[in-house]
Amino acid sequence: MKMHRSLRILTIALLILLACAFVIKAVDTSMGSVSVKRGKLMSDNGYLVSYKIYIPDSATASTPAPAIIYGPGGGSSVDDASMFAIEASRRGVVFIAVDVPGNGQSEPILSTTGGGMSEDGSNIVPVNSLEEGFKYYGYGIELAKSLAFVDSGKLIMSGHSMGGMYTTTTSQTYQDDIFLEIAVGNGGFEGDPTANTDFSYALIVGTGDEAALASTTGHRTLSECIQSEKMHTLFGVPAGEEIEVGKVYGDLSAETGRVVYTPASLHYLEPTNSGVCTNYLEVLAMATGITGGLSATNHVYWIKELAMLVMYAGISVLMLGLVMALLETEFFSTLKLKTKSAAYLGVKKNSPVWYVIFAALTVVCGMMVIWSYQNYSGFPIVKTLGNAGGKGMWSVCTAILLAVYLIGFHLIRGRKQKYSYRDYGLATSDSKAFDIVYILKSVLLALVIFAMMYGLLLIFIQFTDNTIHFNAFNGEIASIEDTRMAYKFFPVLLVMIPFILANFIVSKTVTGSEDEGIRPFLKELLILNIYGTLGMLVIYIVFVAFLLGPHICLFTTNYGHFGAEALLGIASGFWVINTPCLYLSKKTHSVWPGVIVASVIMTWFSIFASGMTF
Repeated sequence: MKMHRSLRILTIALLILLACAFVIKAVDTSMGSVSVKRGKLMSDNGYLVSYKIYIPDSATASTPAPAIIYGPGGGSSVDDASMFAIEASRRGVVFIAVDVPGNGQSEPILSTTGGGMSEDGSNIVPVNSLEEGFKYYGYGIELAKSLAFVDSGKLIMSGHSMGGMYTTTTSQTYQDDIFLEIAVGNGGFEGDPTANTDFSYALIVGTGDEAALASTTGHRTLSECIQSEKMHTLFGVPAGEEIEVGKVYGDLSAETGRVVYTPASLHYLEPTNSGVCTNYLEVLAMATGITGGLSATNHVYWIKELAMLVMYAGISVLMLGLVMALLETEFFSTLKLKTKSAAYLGVKKNSPVWYVIFAALTVVCGMMVIWSYQNYSGFPIVKTLGNAGGKGMWSVCTAILLAVYLIGFHLIRGRKQKYSYRDYGLATSDSKAFDIVYILKSVLLALVIFAMMYGLLLIFIQFTDNTIHFNAFNGEIASIEDTRMAYKFFPVLLVMIPFILANFIVSKTVTGSEDEGIRPFLKELLILNIYGTLGMLVIYIVFVAFLLGPHICLFTTNYGHFGAEALLGIASGFWVINTPCLYLSKKTHSVWPGVIVASVIMTWFSIFASGMTF
């Protein structure tokens, strides 16, 4: 019996995801020689603190090993530490990554007492409260000291970006316990170099580190970070004498060492950069003498990163298969309207006017990302969404521009061609002007798809102890944290819908085909993805080229460079969502099922793709 196409696609997707899961688990556990576990502690004021620990088999009560307590960067979770955790643990070092409040699976803090917020909100503690974050890394230190297989005389603090700031200052607070601090992606020493520095210190900062460069003269002078007064004081180098990059001052193994490295890397890519990894492992080897018989250039973490990238593609295929299968059921098949709308509304394809429209839409979809990240904090609703606020602002602003285009399109061409709301894909019934049941059934379809995907994600997390996390996309597909879900789901959904709706309507004016089959569908999908993300990719490439070439950080006003970091993640989410939702729109002859499914899934991705969303 011939399998339905949907079953074949689902089978392919599940096989891809299953293969990736086995690869990820194998790399993460060093083929079973490292135990990887997630855990939670309780903070002093009653909030859950999430952590992840890597325990090498060689670390036992009789042969205790050094331990790294690691802080991920702002907005990242413990899975952002993957490269450091894998490479350190396979060499015999225990690795503990801790999520600060509101990041990863650590609860956002609503009040200092854990009892909820007061009516006037006066007892709210900001999610990135320094005091609370420092406490969390103190909890990490106490956890490490309580473990019999940890050498409490060799506790190492480490962190990237904001995590480096947290762990550096925590190292000073716990200087009697800390052996070494490795800060990654910081613009110099993030503490007071005149006191409490009785530990070795290493700084690894990329030559194209946008966060460090943004604060320097001309946004291009990394030497200001390395040659600062604080760094000279810490290193004991006289003023006027340069600190030499790569030179070890003192003895890293005797808690007197100081060293700085500058590998070629962007800031947000440092946790997945091979040069950064090599320098990190060199510091560990010099400080602890532990190498596991491996050179500092021997890396396997990239295999996991590659598997994660393939998983993103697998998720898109999985969603397509789910959509196809559900539309074949008796209940959801009623979403397929019998009255067809026009498949294509635009001017002649590949004509000069078509190319002008295509280019204009490409610019519109990409032009607002940086501006949105720079300005969202000044607007209602989006200003409360944290990291998701920039994406939300982009969605609303771009939707407005697309709406202006659609109005102009209809006035110039639509009225002449007598296009109706049905031709634009807005129909909800074959006979009624509007059918609320159709919308509710589309919502149910979205919830069913979400539930099935989420169930598979939980199985993946249970099996691998990983979220789906690809560093270059600057985000992850993670499980739900209850507080963020309760407070953020509907506001984020509200700001995601405008762009998704406008984009699916606009797509009918530049692409579309009456032809059935996989090739016409893929061609239409390609055009949709190109005009939707090409502008973003061009901006991203220019941003990266300036950082890695002349080492200049662009878009520094109001931290616009953080918006540039998000470009690839926004584009990747666009690609993942478009495949199943374009199929939905074509098969149902209505944009509503695809828009609603895409909005629900993108809201999930946006809220839990990174921290600081409270």
